[in-house]
Amino acid sequence: MAELEKNKEKQNFTPRNDSGLLIVFEGLDGAGKSTQVKRLAEHLKSVDFPVVVTKWNSSKYISRATKRAKRAQLLTPNTFSALHATDFFHRLENIIIPSLAAGKIVIADRYSYTAIARGNARGIDTNWVSHIFSLAVEPDIVFLCDLPVEIALKRVMEKHSRPPNYYEAGMDVSGEVDPMESFKDFQNRVAEKYANLVEKGQMIPIDVDRPEEEIFAEILEFTKPYLDKLHAGKEFVTSSLQQKTHMDWFTQTSKINSVDENYSLNFPKHNYPGKLIVFEGVHRAGVTHQINLLFDWLQVRGVEVVKSGLGSTWITSEITERALRNNSLSPRTNVLLNASEISYVLEVEVLPALKRGATVLLNRYLLTTFVEGLLRSIDPEWLMKTLAGLGVSPDLTIYMDVSFDTLLDRVDLSNIWEKESLHAGLDIGFTRDVETSFDFYQRRALSLYHKLAEGNDLPTLDGNLPPEQNFITLSSLVAKTINMDTENIFIDSELQEVLELYHSHNGYFEHTHKVQEFAVQIFDATIDLHGLGRRPRKLLEYAALLHDIGHFLGNNHEENSYKIIMNHNFSSLSTTEKRLVALISLYHNGPIYRLDKERQVDLRAEEQLAARKLAGILRLADALDSSNKQVVTRLRIVREKGAIILDINSVGPAKAERRAVLSKCDLFERYFDTPVLIDRNRTERIARRGSNSRIDLYS
Repeated sequence: MAELEKNKEKQNFTPRNDSGLLIVFEGLDGAGKSTQVKRLAEHLKSVDFPVVVTKWNSSKYISRATKRAKRAQLLTPNTFSALHATDFFHRLENIIIPSLAAGKIVIADRYSYTAIARGNARGIDTNWVSHIFSLAVEPDIVFLCDLPVEIALKRVMEKHSRPPNYYEAGMDVSGEVDPMESFKDFQNRVAEKYANLVEKGQMIPIDVDRPEEEIFAEILEFTKPYLDKLHAGKEFVTSSLQQKTHMDWFTQTSKINSVDENYSLNFPKHNYPGKLIVFEGVHRAGVTHQINLLFDWLQVRGVEVVKSGLGSTWITSEITERALRNNSLSPRTNVLLNASEISYVLEVEVLPALKRGATVLLNRYLLTTFVEGLLRSIDPEWLMKTLAGLGVSPDLTIYMDVSFDTLLDRVDLSNIWEKESLHAGLDIGFTRDVETSFDFYQRRALSLYHKLAEGNDLPTLDGNLPPEQNFITLSSLVAKTINMDTENIFIDSELQEVLELYHSHNGYFEHTHKVQEFAVQIFDATIDLHGLGRRPRKLLEYAALLHDIGHFLGNNHEENSYKIIMNHNFSSLSTTEKRLVALISLYHNGPIYRLDKERQVDLRAEEQLAARKLAGILRLADALDSSNKQVVTRLRIVREKGAIILDINSVGPAKAERRAVLSKCDLFERYFDTPVLIDRNRTERIARRGSNSRIDLYS
């Protein structure tokens, strides 16, 4: 004990003012922490101490989605760290702080040290991780359950009767194919960081390669002086004091103060050949429509363009939206959840696109997260440093300005609790009255955006206007940023004509482009089966863009889409090509007995066959986004034992999509003479369980 006290160089923590006791257990996977946590908790309860146990990655709304994402191998290093920080602060604010305030003993199975050690092993800046967790409260005592990596590996394999899993083994960063070798490499790096923390006096090392009784006796010996102090000098506080302390904590993170400083948004620059263009602004400022127009404008000019943004990933659908229904996340955890999504979007979509020279359009980014944090009274310096560790500086940031009155006209306040409570600031707890909270929150948000846009010289578009009226200014800004020669650039007039028809009928942008992406992927993966060339592939893309334009006319949308296409006077498509596009769109939905020959009578036999094959592909692609929520994050097409398996990556079960595929695969199976199956996270499951893994149709 004296050895610990004499060299107590501490990680930065938030000071405590409570009468509780916080005991932390750390260690490698397989070190036996959970066993000792359980024994200590049972012992303390047996001598009448009030005890609360909290485990790593165990908060209600975050851990479930994180575990699913791990099974799907969707977690990138920064996203992993940010989500664990979100989970940690949710437990800190809802379990650890209130329990300590009530004078209880809190035993934490892992704490911020796990994030630091694992982050370091994954190549993440340790100072950045330490900075995020500097808002954690300081433990009274930290045990490191210490044992050699080889023994830890043996214990993990004995416990689970299998090799270590993908993330446990660090296979997301090691590059190793063998999970056991990867485990040793990854856990050795974790152990090195733990050893460094022990040297700094932040942990008490406990040799756990010996009988459990000896281990527990040593833990009790170190713990006894703290328990004696707790028994002798500290009374357990009353529930009213607990409530007051808890409210004081939330008041620090929740109250809205005026922010007068002009913050300079200095984020690390990237050196990739692509360009990052970001649109910022309050919710309903018209950002999405403006990006959609720009996306199409760039496409027809032959620019490789990628569109993404906050609110478009599984983090929103599986965590944020579920938590918002009960207003269950605090201001800080909401901001950290945003940071997690930024990490995911950057690592999975933005940076790979920039590396290959694409132009990326991002629907809100670091500025929006910064504003939302300021509105929730989160310390600006902490927030800025946190965000700077996540992102890269955009090549162009455009601010969409809008008046409060216009904003009010665009928002349905009667439905705001459903998905948009954050945009009314209802998580802050300023008031439960929706209209008052929305007014106060959004006026303050507009003021902050104005100040930051002016202070950072951001070009501004008028969000009160129809997007088309901003487009001359916008296209000029973008052309200059990406070095486009607007005078001599080739324009794909055929694609432009299709897109104009699509926009004139208010197409579902996200669904349409996801279906187009899947259709092209299936076409390319089955080219040896259908034998079709480049031109049919292009017609399939056009049919994917136009397949849903008949929705605005009411029921039988596929029939309506067919009529709209057939009645349109295309200058670029031949009469035969127009009919093919119309037929592919028509047959994407509904029973296949409606494949009437009357509409195909003027097509040659090979053209009729092409229409049916392409429609079979489009039916599958449309089924893969049956819910219109883009829950399928990645599609892999596997050929196995004479069948085609659509292996989808998703965090949620994607039951609507899987059932739709089984329902709509009939046309494909008939004309490709190949059965179609759909599986979820098959590649990842085979890696865990082996090649005999069954098809997972509905689980």
